[in-house]
Amino acid sequence: VELRRTGRVLRFDIRNRGSGYTFPPSVTVSPPRNGTVAVATASIFTNGKYKGRLKSIDVVDGGSGYTLKDHVVVSVGAPDRPTSEMEAMGVTVVPVWEYCVDTITVVDGGSGYPAAGTPLGVMVEPPPETAKWDMNDPIAVSLLGKQQQQSSSSSSSSQPFKSNALGGGGNAAAVASATAVKAVAYATSPRDSYVSAPEENGPLSFQTPLPSSLATPLLPSGYGLKYDKDLKRYVVSEAQALPFLDPDFGPRGRSPIEREKTLEADDVLRFFASGASCCALAHVGLTPIDVVKTKIQTDPQKYPSLISSLRTIIENEGPSTLITGWEQTLLGYFFAGGVQYTTTEFFRRFLTERLTSSGLDAGSLEIPIILTTAAFAASLGAVVIAPFEAVRIRNVANPDYADNAAGVLSRMVKEEGIPTLFDSVPAFLAKDVPFICCKFLVFYTSTAKLYQLYPSANDNLKLSLLISLLGGALGGTTAAVVSNPADATISEMKRQKGGGMVLAAQ
Repeated sequence: VELRRTGRVLRFDIRNRGSGYTFPPSVTVSPPRNGTVAVATASIFTNGKYKGRLKSIDVVDGGSGYTLKDHVVVSVGAPDRPTSEMEAMGVTVVPVWEYCVDTITVVDGGSGYPAAGTPLGVMVEPPPETAKWDMNDPIAVSLLGKQQQQSSSSSSSSQPFKSNALGGGGNAAAVASATAVKAVAYATSPRDSYVSAPEENGPLSFQTPLPSSLATPLLPSGYGLKYDKDLKRYVVSEAQALPFLDPDFGPRGRSPIEREKTLEADDVLRFFASGASCCALAHVGLTPIDVVKTKIQTDPQKYPSLISSLRTIIENEGPSTLITGWEQTLLGYFFAGGVQYTTTEFFRRFLTERLTSSGLDAGSLEIPIILTTAAFAASLGAVVIAPFEAVRIRNVANPDYADNAAGVLSRMVKEEGIPTLFDSVPAFLAKDVPFICCKFLVFYTSTAKLYQLYPSANDNLKLSLLISLLGGALGGTTAAVVSNPADATISEMKRQKGGGMVLAAQ
């Protein structure tokens, strides 16, 4: 069998996949001198370790009329957020040409056939399954392995067929007359026989079969010989019959594992400890600001502004007043922070796994997942923090109410009942849920925009930290403004006995 070029593009091999893509880029192929231009589309990885990189260039129309004289240029749109100067130059794509069967040479006519002129089917090996994949590209091979494992259709490569057509891209066949034929194949590519056929290579005879011990190592990784009882000979086994193995890294090498670790008891304890310690220490460190804020909210005439209120508190009540309620703050936010952090992490993983198992792209739903889990965690945290904040606010707003936090708690329960410690939960929900959602939304939106404006920050640690700092500041400021009305309502409710939520808001 001798092959010739069809003038069409079989596939595009990617040499540099770039990075920073958020949308599939455009692909333009230069036209031939005489013929129709090839058309292709690009796809990108939307999650995993290759997120933002080019996934594949798929041939929509292979075109026609391309010859060796045509200098073909494949242009791919630049990435939205390149992470390096090399990747900012775009990807590198090489076209691979399609070949078809040109002639079949009879080298031995055989003998002993009873009827002359009867057409006999000649089996010509179809293009291999790997023809449209770059087997030298580990990423392309990994994608091929996943496709083969998911495919439920069986290959017809081991079945003989008969046709009058000659061509590539599908099963090629010819018709012979009278006697059996022996074919001569021309050596082509070392990977497969329908990719690139150097015209200068001489014929390679397959009249003498190779021993199986020599033939098996020549097969692609994950393939082997399997005896077919119907054909009474060995055939190349299909991918579903044998595991798609990686020659260097074993059976898992083609499919890297990307999944969340199952949470164990010690993981939950670590999450709780992390959230509890960070949240408690941060709020305790801001206790003086919290005291001034509560004074302004509960007595705005005496404490009109931040600076003047700070001066009045130090002059009239002493500097120690600025740390009033730190015990309640420490304990309250220790438990609330632990609950919120653990709940957020647990339900984030839970929703991600559920969406993925449902066939959705959880990677593209990262922000909705974070907002949903954070809102649920904030709701639980509101229930935890409400009694601690009730005691702290009463202690700060009425310094003479009791001698210490324990006395404030005892008197409040005795005079108003246990429900008074939790009647501010609705107000906390109105404060914390918008606060946490607004903070996350503004942070993710602002940092994404900043990275788009300054793509070099992806490779610069200082710039990356600066962007995170700016995003956090914008998110925190916006969230504070949004949640302040509910925060002021809570302070008004708890500064004295009998303050309901509606009355306090009014």
